[in-house]
Amino acid sequence: MVNILGGGFVAPVRVTFNGATATVRSVTPNRITVTTPSAGAAGVDVGVGETATVSVEVTINLNKPNQLSDTVDRGFTYALGGGTQQPAIFSISPTLGTNDGGTRVTIVGDGFQQPVQVIFGLGSAGNFDGVEATVESVTPTRIVAITPAARGFGQNLSNQVVNVLIRNVNSGFSAVGTQLFKYGSEVQITAMNQGSGPYTGGTRVIIQGSGFDDPVAVSFAFAGVSVAQQVVSVTGTEVVILTSPAPLPTTCPLNGLISSTAVSLTNIDNGNGDTANIGFNFVLPLPQISSVSPSSANAGTTVTISGANFSTLPNNVQVIFGDPATGSTAPKGEGSIEGLGESFSTQLSTGAATFSVPIKTPPGRGGEG
Repeated sequence: MVNILGGGFVAPVRVTFNGATATVRSVTPNRITVTTPSAGAAGVDVGVGETATVSVEVTINLNKPNQLSDTVDRGFTYALGGGTQQPAIFSISPTLGTNDGGTRVTIVGDGFQQPVQVIFGLGSAGNFDGVEATVESVTPTRIVAITPAARGFGQNLSNQVVNVLIRNVNSGFSAVGTQLFKYGSEVQITAMNQGSGPYTGGTRVIIQGSGFDDPVAVSFAFAGVSVAQQVVSVTGTEVVILTSPAPLPTTCPLNGLISSTAVSLTNIDNGNGDTANIGFNFVLPLPQISSVSPSSANAGTTVTISGANFSTLPNNVQVIFGDPATGSTAPKGEGSIEGLGESFSTQLSTGAATFSVPIKTPPGRGGEG
C-alpha cells in the first residue's frame, strides 16, 4: 500500500506507475491510497540488491471534461532485497557538469550506508561500467560527491547522459539511477579579467565561465569582422588567451581605441559555444606634438613638428594648420611631408619614439603667407 499526498484530489482518479495502473483504495482531497502494480507490470526488471525508480502519474476527474493530471518524476522506487540496507536514488543536483569533472553533486535517496561507492557510467547494477566519484559526506538519505572526469580508466563519457550507481560497500546492495547526469554542460561566458591592451596584441586575458572543454576556439568580434585569438590553456571554468593584433581602421579613431564588441568561445569537439557582449579595447598610440619650429613663417616654409607616435607612412599623415574643421591642410605624399620613413624609426607599441617631421606650410587664406 502506498499513500500519495497532495491536494485537489477529486474522484474518480487514476494512478499509474511508469504507465501501469495501480489499484485505488481510497481518495480524500489531500490523500490517495493505492496498491502498486508489480515491477514487471511497470516495465522494470529489478535484480537482487538492485532498485528501479519510476514516475507516478495521478489523474483526477477521470473521463470528465475537467480531467486533470500531474506527474512526479522518479516518484516510486521498486526494490528487491528490502530492509534499510537497500539504497534508493530519488534525485541528483545539479544534473549538469563539465567533462573535466569536479562538479559537486548532492544525491538524495534512502538506505545509504557509509562506506558507499558512487560511480558515474552506463549499465545496470549487475553490469555497470563507469568511473568512481569522490565521496565527501554520507547520511542515510543524502550523499555529497565530486564528479569524476568523463574520460578515465578506459571510459569516454564526454557529452553523454549517464547513469549513477550507489553501492553500500559492507552489504553489497546497490541502486542505479538512470540518465541522471549529463556531462558537457552548456558553455557560458561570464567575465573577462582584462579589458584593454596594445593594438599589436599579446595581452594575456582570462575568460571565465563554465562548460569549457579543451580544445576550444576563441574569437573577438569587431565591426564586420571576427578575429581568432591565441588559446594558451583551458580548464572547465577558465580559458587563458593571448590577444591577436587588432584589425586597423582606415582612419585613426579620435579616442585612440579599436574596440571589439563581443567574445565567442566554442568547444571544438562538440560544437557547443557561447557569445558574450564583453568588449576589449585595443589601444593605438595617439600622435603627440611637443613643438613646431619655426612658430611663424611665410607660406611654403618648411616647418619641423616634433613629437611622438607619428606614423612612418606618409599617406597616413595629415597636418592641418588652424581649426581642425576649417583650417588649411598641408600637402600629403612623398616630397610634401619630408623625411617620413627615412630619417627616423618608431616604436608604435610603446609610443616612446621622439622625432621631427619637416613640413612645408600651405598658403594662407587668399594665397597669402
